[in-house]
Amino acid sequence: MSYMKGAAFLLFLLIANRTGFPQLRNISEYTQDRINPEKTYFVLHDNGDAEFGWTSEWTQMTALALDGKSAIMIWHFKDGSKAYSQQGEGIGYIGMNSGYLLTNKASTLEDIHHKKIQPLTRDNYPVKVELWIGEIGDSTGFSPEKEGDEVCFESIGLTLTVEDIYARVDNEDVKTFLEEKRLACELLIRTHNKMRCDCMGYADESQRERIIRFADSLLDTLGIHL
Repeated sequence: MSYMKGAAFLLFLLIANRTGFPQLRNISEYTQDRINPEKTYFVLHDNGDAEFGWTSEWTQMTALALDGKSAIMIWHFKDGSKAYSQQGEGIGYIGMNSGYLLTNKASTLEDIHHKKIQPLTRDNYPVKVELWIGEIGDSTGFSPEKEGDEVCFESIGLTLTVEDIYARVDNEDVKTFLEEKRLACELLIRTHNKMRCDCMGYADESQRERIIRFADSLLDTLGIHL
């Protein structure tokens, strides 16, 4: 009889190990379901192309309870219209594989019927974005059921450069873009006590100003405005 109890207990542990431990390795670090405002943004490029980025954070309890539901972003534009974007189907499954941080980006949004649209212009831009839980179907389109969070965009104006807007966004792709656009100038500094050759000397004030003016004119010629 004691042998049977031991066997049953061992079987329970084996089952628990297969289902419980993976969840422990995927515990969410977030304490509320919300939009991440630092990683949710929109950009209108000079050529008219648009870029939208959105990110949400999820608690483990919500993600597992709503495993079959989709995360939906609803973008409210200045003219009163709405556009939609999808974060993925199956919040729980995607959450466990992404650390419960769902992020995405696209050059277009969608209407409620799941058709691509690009409503962003200089005069019509998002003023608010909402996070909803619901369902998305090819034939039914977006069906938001429960609102989870909302964020209002700052009135930053669309006269800012792409670099200025990107500088406000905490995103690896954005950091890469800024690094590629970065211009760095380095001034060589030497100590007076280590001048090893009489052929070298320090620039006087007029020489220093001439070098600076040359650098400025070179940037103007190339159309680079700092």
